[in-house]
Amino acid sequence: MNFYGEFETDKVIRSYFPDLSYKGTFIEVGAARPDFLSLSRHFKETGWSTIGVDANPVFAEMHRQAGNRIINVALSNYIADDVDFQIMFSKDNAGYEGGVVTMESFSSLKPWSHVGSQMTNGLYKAKKIIKVNVRTLDYLYDHDLADIKKVDVISIDVEGGELDVLKGLTNKNLYPTLFVIECLYNNRNAEEAAILGSMGYIKDKAQSHNHFYRKMN
Repeated sequence: MNFYGEFETDKVIRSYFPDLSYKGTFIEVGAARPDFLSLSRHFKETGWSTIGVDANPVFAEMHRQAGNRIINVALSNYIADDVDFQIMFSKDNAGYEGGVVTMESFSSLKPWSHVGSQMTNGLYKAKKIIKVNVRTLDYLYDHDLADIKKVDVISIDVEGGELDVLKGLTNKNLYPTLFVIECLYNNRNAEEAAILGSMGYIKDKAQSHNHFYRKMN
């Protein structure tokens, strides 16, 4: 079996679903490219239904060309149209994990304070503001995912806005068996655990900057 995620995070996710005959549903929020550092690609290749969500229209078109199901919006805890989204362009030939980083890192709804230092240090060559539509996971369930009856995995990697995405999910019909949350900020660990605890999840393990939350029951 092939794995594609950063730090083999998808291999850790697979450990929660060892039965290869089982075909689940995976929603990847912050899907980026379909061919590089994808958490859901392994599962699609093994017969799962996968749904990507990404604000970047370039990445969304890549998924369409690959035959993937993709929703081209930014996710947060509110609904609005034509909202500023910051795209960060990595320096040329930014090699990483056997590939080249283009617009994956630090592109987000919020221009986090540390991005300025990254520009100064030469990790990024440019940034661009585009307009995107912002939706919530609840909204997607009502409008885009009506055919989904059960969700096994939701991964959220949106460069600092992960907790806002969680706050936009109150419909228990979309609660997955497993949440995978990127958390680069230690001062958010307590709030993250509190939000997911109130939803009925417990932190099961951490790998690098990814946290794995499973249902308590």
